[in-house]
Amino acid sequence: MILSNVKTLLITLIIVLLSGCSSTGYLPPSGASVDNLVRLQTERPLDSVPPLQSTAKLDGEQGEVIMEVFRAHVSKPAEINNEIHINVGN
Repeated sequence: MILSNVKTLLITLIIVLLSGCSSTGYLPPSGASVDNLVRLQTERPLDSVPPLQSTAKLDGEQGEVIMEVFRAHVSKPAEINNEIHINVGN
C-alpha cells in the first residue's frame, strides 16, 4: 500500500514537473502604446518607405560657387562688440 502511494506520488510529481517545463507562460495583454512600440522596434522602416527620387543634380561648378559663398559669408561671422557677461554664483 505504501509502495503504491509512493508510485502514484512520484508519477504525479514527474508529470507536473514535465508539464511545467513545456509551458510558454502567461503574457498579459498589453496596451496599444506597448503594441505600437513593439511594432516600431521590429519593423524594417527602410522597406516600408519608398526611397525619394531626387531630381536636383549638383555638378562641380555649382558646388564650387556654393562653397565659396559659404566660406565668404557663413563661416566667418562678424565680430560681436557688445558682449553680455553673466556671473552665476558670484
